[in-house]
Formats: sequence, C-alpha cells, structure tokens
Amino acid sequence: MSLISVQSLKYSWPDSAKDTLDISAFEVAPGEQVFLKGPSGCGKSTFLSALSGVIHVPAGSIRIADQDIASLGPSGRDRFRVDHMGIIFQVFNLLPWLSAIDNVILPCRFSKRRLRQTKGDPRSAALRLLGELGLRDQAILEAPAMSLSVGQQQRVAAARALIGGPDVVLADEPTSALDEEARNAFVSLLQSECRAAGAALVFVSHDQRLETQFDRLVEFRDMNNAGAVQC
Repeated sequence: MSLISVQSLKYSWPDSAKDTLDISAFEVAPGEQVFLKGPSGCGKSTFLSALSGVIHVPAGSIRIADQDIASLGPSGRDRFRVDHMGIIFQVFNLLPWLSAIDNVILPCRFSKRRLRQTKGDPRSAALRLLGELGLRDQAILEAPAMSLSVGQQQRVAAARALIGGPDVVLADEPTSALDEEARNAFVSLLQSECRAAGAALVFVSHDQRLETQFDRLVEFRDMNNAGAVQC
C-alpha cells in the first residue's frame, strides 16, 4: 500500500495558459526515500505544494495516508498537514521572534498526535534533533530565529519537520545553505529519523552527490508531462 499516491494530477496556476503539473502517476511506499531531481522551472516546488495541500488540487488526484487531500477544506488540510507531514521548504517559514527551540516545538503545540510521539516531552525531542544537526550552543538555541544564519535556520526548519515522527517528510532543496560536513550530518539524520518513523521521504535537490543515498531516483521531467515541454 502506498503512503503517497498521485493519479492523473493536473494543475495550472491562476491566469496561466499552460499546466504546471501533468502527472499520470507517482507512488511512494511507507518508509521509502525518493530523490526527485530536475532543473529549475519544471514544477518541483509546485508539486510539493500540491502534495502538502498548500494548493488545492482536483479531487481524487492525491492521497496521503489514504486521505484524499482535495476532499478537505483549507482548515482541514492545515490540520492534516500538521498531524501527518513534516515540510522543509526553500523559504523556511520560521517565526522570526521565536527561539530555535520554540520553532522546532511548534508542530507539537498544534498536533496532539505529534506531541504523543515525543512521549509528552517535545523540548527534549527538539534538543536531541538540534544537537544531531550540530546546534548545541544554548545561546543559539534560545536566540530569536531572525538572528540565526541561513544555515542555522535551515537546520532548525529540518528539526521542526522531523519532530513527532510525521508520516511523510517533504524536503525542497534542504541542503542548499549547508557546507559539506553539515550537509552529510543533515542527510544522515533526515534519513535515519524517517526510517525510525516509517515515514515516506520525498527529497528534491540538484545535488547529484546525494542521489545514490536514496532508494529511488526520479527525474521530474520524465514524470511531469507539462514540465517536459517547458524545460
């Protein structure tokens, strides 16, 4: 049984004369880790937005954990997302006035399911994840997110996505601001946490050095009939 199932997905942005997405099928099994590659402008970020329910898609085209995403209203998609998905977008969407720790804990404040997964101790879970990502300095952990470097913010966003063992993790160019040592630690933690939770991982990147570390490589241009024309 697939944890992510996409069938006959078509999507175009408002006022666009062309489809951005035209995907016949895409499946990801529980625990599977997929590397999604392709040049800029082919719709990869739009695809992740569709998977996460950030944009509305046609009914029946996307199922996550057996939930038809399109059958949910905006607030329902928000609730489903925080319960079942960890997302690392290119724009990190950290709350700038909150500390690194409090940003990581946020999903557990909105999701009882993810709070339970931390055994009721989200702060300890956040500290463990941040420590694994090389963020151990208490001054950094307590500082407002706006004061952190881009690389530090990226790691905070990753820890926030992983806390509470979501079913699905979506990562959009998550290593772009990291040096080689931080990148390797990041990918190792991301993959080990997903394996431990049995989570499906969809990892979008241009970094070909990482391809062999994943269960499956998907060329987005080959999958997206709309993108094949544009790119």
